[in-house]
Amino acid sequence: MRPPAEDQGWNRHHLATAIGVRRKGEPDRIERTAVADDKEYGLASLPCWDRLTHLQRQRHAAEVARGCEDEGRRLREKTGRPVLGIKKLQRVDPHDHPDSLRSTPRPRFHAIEPALRAGLEQTYRKFADDYRTAAHDLLAGRKATFPAHSFPRPKPFCRGRTEDRARGPDP
Repeated sequence: MRPPAEDQGWNRHHLATAIGVRRKGEPDRIERTAVADDKEYGLASLPCWDRLTHLQRQRHAAEVARGCEDEGRRLREKTGRPVLGIKKLQRVDPHDHPDSLRSTPRPRFHAIEPALRAGLEQTYRKFADDYRTAAHDLLAGRKATFPAHSFPRPKPFCRGRTEDRARGPDP
């Protein structure tokens, strides 16, 4: 087992205190050492790799990394976009948001194939139409048969006897 990795994590309580005690005229910069705590993280191997030796795990991790690099290379060749580069990559803020988001309506159903999604939408449309028809029949006083696995609309609340309505609410 390797020694745990060390890092500094933000202590939100110390950060809030540091922001709160800052007074007018003081610098806006808060020292990282005032709001950071040292943390240790233990790295465990993947459960499916437990039976492998340390050298075998290193080789498997290298293969996975190489596969990711190859996939990225193929994607760049296909799209024609160049690598970002070290200087540009260092200037990128990891918490920054993209300039614009492509806005598309969310799908009613998530499906692997478009044909499956179309079938689900068609089934849902039929269910909704049957439900609407049954609800109209119920409101009209006719016998209504609602689709399977649905609940009919609630009936309006009313008291059973006329004397009860004339008497008013119970004390």
